[in-house]
Amino acid sequence: MKSTLPRFAGILVVFSALMAATAPMARAQITFSIDTFTTDQLTITLNASTLTGSFAGSSPAYFTLIGEIDGVFGSSHLPTGSWISSGDIITGSETEAGAIGAVSFTSANASPMSPAGPIVGISGASSFVTGTSINSPYQVTFSEVGRFDTSEVTGFRLYWGNYGSSDAVFQSVTSLSAVPEPGSFAGLLGLAALGGVMTRRRRRA
Repeated sequence: MKSTLPRFAGILVVFSALMAATAPMARAQITFSIDTFTTDQLTITLNASTLTGSFAGSSPAYFTLIGEIDGVFGSSHLPTGSWISSGDIITGSETEAGAIGAVSFTSANASPMSPAGPIVGISGASSFVTGTSINSPYQVTFSEVGRFDTSEVTGFRLYWGNYGSSDAVFQSVTSLSAVPEPGSFAGLLGLAALGGVMTRRRRRA
């Protein structure tokens, strides 16, 4: 009887490749990383990536970063002061300059209060245009003693536009927990399938 193992292994390889190709969708959008998040400092990098989506709102030269707790976000769950303690707006200090196409970033602020709860807002010199890319990562740091609650937030979400309005366009999400990306999961699945095939071959031998 002809073994089905090679065919099964081939299917798994194809499946893994498809998962790696389709996950995560955010690779075609503006992605970001949280480089530092302590009680005194928050450092954010907008990675080299491409702006997508159709935006018709009133804040086309603006990005909003909001916090989430276990996948839940929004004003009803993240009230004023929930992860940026009450006080003055914190002005960001640019540590790596960047631009989306020809539009440079000009300022960034971390606010404890907005319709969406605490937010980080990043502004451009003029309107961002869909289809243009960040060719050089933009990094900004917010520093103020004791202003950030790291125990409250489990991840962040990035929007094009003002999240306090209804027309903001979602870009990407970053979790603060060490969970592999779907692409990494696909690779692990492929390795597991290969291990299973090798084990069966040893048993036959």
